[in-house]
Amino acid sequence: MQRLFNKIAVPVDFSRRSVRAIDKAVKLANEHHCSITLLHVVTVNPFAAVAVAEGHVGIPYALINNRKELQFRLDKIAGNISPLLNASQIKAEIITGSWDEAIINYVLQHQIDLVLIGQKSAFSGKRKMLLNPDKIAERSNVPVMTVPANRRITKLLSIVIPVTQFLPVRKLMYGILMASTNNAKIKLLAVQNEKTKDNVLYYLQRAYTLIKENSNVAVETDVILSNNVAEAVNEFSRLQQADLVILNPGTQTKMPGFLSSFLGNIIQKYSSPPVLTVNPL
Repeated sequence: MQRLFNKIAVPVDFSRRSVRAIDKAVKLANEHHCSITLLHVVTVNPFAAVAVAEGHVGIPYALINNRKELQFRLDKIAGNISPLLNASQIKAEIITGSWDEAIINYVLQHQIDLVLIGQKSAFSGKRKMLLNPDKIAERSNVPVMTVPANRRITKLLSIVIPVTQFLPVRKLMYGILMASTNNAKIKLLAVQNEKTKDNVLYYLQRAYTLIKENSNVAVETDVILSNNVAEAVNEFSRLQQADLVILNPGTQTKMPGFLSSFLGNIIQKYSSPPVLTVNPL
């Protein structure tokens, strides 16, 4: 069977959300025999970065010391989880920049094929790790899995994949491979309204046929009326006690609200199961 993942990157800010993400990374690494890279981003003031690049100033001594301490902490985490890995490799690196841009650049330069991050709180408060899973998935074309900080890592039995007005081939590919590995069931959820119902039902049937013709995975379908895909999927996956949701970034992840896009109000903040954000292109 085709290997789904080869290299997993886990952004780490030493918080509880990072712990859950690392736990999930270990599980996936053992399932798919892939490597793990722990990444911590040191944010540098953009004016200072330009000055350093042009040779005007040196790197502050405090930042050098802090970097050594951070590397020590990362290496300690890597050392603690290394015995839990079945012949998988793990390394820890510190990179510089803004969180999103630094992670995207690292993913592209090192052929990472999954980014696994802890769920950001839906409420305001101090945030160390500013990451946008939609942005990372779109810019890197690599799937991003968001793991809730308050949920135990359980066996993957049920995968929800919404279907709208196009055939979600890439989501189905990941769903089939993950369901096959875990003997899980795929639940295709048609999210439609009065204007879109004919197209959505057409693509629901095509998605169902594609799964049945290309795998032995158990699949069932359901239909829900809603004008917001993220809201519908969030409620459905909670009621169905799903173990994973696979979404495309953009309209499928944005929760309701006039300022939703501006405020970054996305389903990855609210979802009970992990969310795998997959760029459709």
